[in-house]
Amino acid sequence: MPHTNLGAIERPEDKRDFLLGSVQAPVAIPAQYVPDVSWLVRNYQGQTPWCGEHALTHFQAILLHVFTPTVNQRYSPRFSAIKVKQIDGFPLDAGTDMRSLLKSLQNDGADDYEPLENDVTLPLPTYANPAVITPDMNTNAAAKKIVSYAFGNTDFQSLCQHIYQNKAVLLLIKCDDGFWGTATPTFTTPKYGHFVTAFGYDANSIHIIDSADETFGVKQIAKQYITRAFIIESGTGIDIPPEEVRAIIQNSQSIVTQVVTAPIPLEQKTDLLSQITVLIKLLASFFQQPKVGSSSQQMKNIYNSWISRTNWSAVVLLAYNFFTAIVPVFPDVLWISTIVNVLGVILIVVFHSQAVNKAATSSITLGTRSSGQ
Repeated sequence: MPHTNLGAIERPEDKRDFLLGSVQAPVAIPAQYVPDVSWLVRNYQGQTPWCGEHALTHFQAILLHVFTPTVNQRYSPRFSAIKVKQIDGFPLDAGTDMRSLLKSLQNDGADDYEPLENDVTLPLPTYANPAVITPDMNTNAAAKKIVSYAFGNTDFQSLCQHIYQNKAVLLLIKCDDGFWGTATPTFTTPKYGHFVTAFGYDANSIHIIDSADETFGVKQIAKQYITRAFIIESGTGIDIPPEEVRAIIQNSQSIVTQVVTAPIPLEQKTDLLSQITVLIKLLASFFQQPKVGSSSQQMKNIYNSWISRTNWSAVVLLAYNFFTAIVPVFPDVLWISTIVNVLGVILIVVFHSQAVNKAATSSITLGTRSSGQ
């Protein structure tokens, strides 16, 4: 059994945190989603309190592998530890919190495993010494960032949703001695805070990558242990819509509420609400621009961001709120069914287009440089 200071701290409360439920609508998911991770070379943390930084490298490797499955991504936990310790404010031997991990990935990215690698026998001050970071490492890592991040729920069904939609999810768990030396750990007492990376699920368990067990790097946490006592936090990378579109969505929701309750004639309400339809069509038009093969990587990144499942969720949530609000007020207005049909066609085009499905398989934006082996 490894030492008990694995390095996971619950994040301090911050009302600015994004919650997945506010930016990502639930979708229909399969009963089982267990992608092949045999390509992944696990990073072992040894006797260090760097579980979060190790989990972060597995997290980003899985996310980027979705886009480039011919590359066996592997990133340096030491690079992540150095960057995290510059922002988290915790002592070297205390570990870190999930917000600091994801913020580091957003700000700094993930560096290829070589040349920094991961010598976990080094003293903690040496391991986390910023002087070893070179400009080339920073440049390499900058191409592999997440756009943003959000925190989710920790019940079994929510974790399945988070995993399927986002492909990789960081988990803060509280484990005990039953976690070690087995691929199917047991949980009795929430003793040790530990970060792991969830990548799959089936009807009875969540599948994770663990950095602390020397022998069993891939484990399954049985559904019976997916409780608030043992699964403390979840978080993942997302692609928040551009501020302009977020403002449009927020303004539209406000308009719907105000129009429905406004003391004006029905005809005027109908006219105002029909303008919401135009707005939704405008949002949809951004998602239907053709992908030009010769475009720059930056434009491809913007395109991927626009048509991502997260952004479409915002549009769907707007539409849902819109119809929920107006149907009881205007049950006989014929143009409501027209709006429903238009949105239905748009959603079918978006979610069944091969290009869109490929881009929507992950909620991150890729850089231009591939990882080393």
